[in-house]
Amino acid sequence: YPAVARQRGLSGTVLIAALVGANGMVDDLVILESDNVAFDEAAARAIRCLRFTPGLLNRVPTTMWVRVPISFKSD
Repeated sequence: YPAVARQRGLSGTVLIAALVGANGMVDDLVILESDNVAFDEAAARAIRCLRFTPGLLNRVPTTMWVRVPISFKSD
C-alpha cells in the first residue's frame, strides 16, 4: 500500500492486463484502468511477485493475457 495513499485514507482499484508466460511468471503488464495513479506502481509490483497457473492450449502451457483487479482499501 503506498504510504502517501495510506496517510490520506485513499482507496481504489487498479485493473491490470498481465502477460503470463508458460512458466507462470508475468512477462509484461499494462495498466488498463486506475482509480488513482498513486496505486499504479504498487499494483504493478504486486502482480510481478505472483506466480500464475499458465493457460493451456491443446494441453500445453502457453503464454496468455489475463486481467487482474488489485484493490486497495484504507482501514
